Amino acid sequence: MESKKYLIGPEIFGTYVKILKIVLSVVTALAALGTAIDASINTYGFFEAVLLVINAVFNAAIWSFGMVTLIFAFGERKGWKVSEEEPAARTGQKPFNRIGVAAGMVFIVILMAAFNGFSEILGYYSTPGATLHPLFNQQVFSGYLLYINAILAAQLLFQASKLVYRKWTYPMAAANLVLNAASLALFLVMLGDPNLINSGFITEIAKQRGEAAEGVKTALSMLRSVLYVIIPAIIIFDTAEGFWNASRNKIK
Repeated sequence: MESKKYLIGPEIFGTYVKILKIVLSVVTALAALGTAIDASINTYGFFEAVLLVINAVFNAAIWSFGMVTLIFAFGERKGWKVSEEEPAARTGQKPFNRIGVAAGMVFIVILMAAFNGFSEILGYYSTPGATLHPLFNQQVFSGYLLYINAILAAQLLFQASKLVYRKWTYPMAAANLVLNAASLALFLVMLGDPNLINSGFITEIAKQRGEAAEGVKTALSMLRSVLYVIIPAIIIFDTAEGFWNASRNKIK
């Protein structure tokens, strides 16, 4: 007898619905908030602003639904099975925290939504009139967007796989190493790009603080130097922790 084929089978459907609800709630709320801020900056009329918010929420919902469904449909093809029993109860191995995994997925989706839909409203708002001075040079930033999306999508898929495999293994740790290495490489390239930050953003902050633009540039350079140390350290620690937990699970 031929087995039934599903887009998302019953073994993972419950987990799919839980994750979908969380992602939809967070992303649509952020889309509504971001669009409302953008509408207020551009002084749209009330009804026009409402229509823009509704459109943004609808598009965010469709995008979120498609993204989560695509990940779990991929999992269905790969034979994912989500057990309600914790791995620790079965084998003594240390499991992933479901709440932490779900929070990680939501955070990645938030980043994707922010970078793709609201990067142009990230910046400094000066008065009067709440004039926006964008943080990023959009032309330069858009050149990185494809790579950002590719890494975030891979990270989202990796987080979803944690709900299935439920524990650190050496293949999981190796996948985490590859993703972290790619993320670090992109971060270092973007951080070292002198054209990524909008010059108007620096000039306006200097103006508001009564300082020379060079002073603000120096402060940003110092911040960049700190990030050059902190971010790689966090990524190295996360990678090492994955292999450490995999080795502990292997021993048990």
